[in-house]
Amino acid sequence: MLTALIVGLALGFFGSIPVAGPISILVLKDALEKGHRQGFHIALGAAAGESVYAFVAFWGLTTVLETFPVLMPISKIAGAVLVIVLGIYLVVRRPKPTEATAGKLADRQSKLWLRGFLIAVLNPTLLATWTTIVTGLNAASLVEPSPRGALPFAIGVGVGIFGWFAFLVEVVVRRFRKRLDATKIQKVVRAFGWAMIGVGAVIMSRTVFRLHFS
Repeated sequence: MLTALIVGLALGFFGSIPVAGPISILVLKDALEKGHRQGFHIALGAAAGESVYAFVAFWGLTTVLETFPVLMPISKIAGAVLVIVLGIYLVVRRPKPTEATAGKLADRQSKLWLRGFLIAVLNPTLLATWTTIVTGLNAASLVEPSPRGALPFAIGVGVGIFGWFAFLVEVVVRRFRKRLDATKIQKVVRAFGWAMIGVGAVIMSRTVFRLHFS
C-alpha cells in the first residue's frame, strides 16, 4: 500500500508537468486573471477529479477495457471533443473589463473547486490515460493493481497533482501576473485556447487514424 501511495504521488506530480492539458491551462488562466487562490481551488478540484479515474483504473478497470476495447478510443474521442470545446470557449470569450482585476470577487471558492472537479471528471481521456499507466505499472512489476491499493494510489495521485499545480501557480502569480495588464492576460488566455484546440485535434485525428487502419 505504501508503494502504491509513493508511485501514485510521483506519477501525479511529474505527469502534470506538461502544460498543454485542459486542467493545466484552466489553472493558469484563473491564476493569471483572478489570483493564486483561485488557481489553487481549481487545482484542488481537478486533482480530486483525476484521482477518481486513478482509483477506478487501479481497482481493476483495466480488465473491463480489455474485455471491451472499443471503450478506449471512444473515451479518447470524447475527451478530445471536450478539450476542443474548452479551447474554443477561451478563444471567443469576451470577459468584462473588470474581470481581470475583480473577478475573484465574483466567483465563490466552492464553485471554483467544483469547476476543476467537473473538468477532470468529464474528461474521459483521463480514463484512457490512467488505464494505460496502470497497465504499464503492472507490466513493469512496479505495483500490482488491486482494490486494496486503489485508495492509497489515488490519494498519492491527487496529492502529486495538486503539488505540481500549487508550484505552477506560485511561479505564475509571483513572476508573471504583476507584469501583465488585462489586455496581455487575455492574449495569453486566447493562446491557451488555441493550444487546447490543437491538442484536441491531434488526439482526435490520431484516434480516428488508428481506428481506420486497425
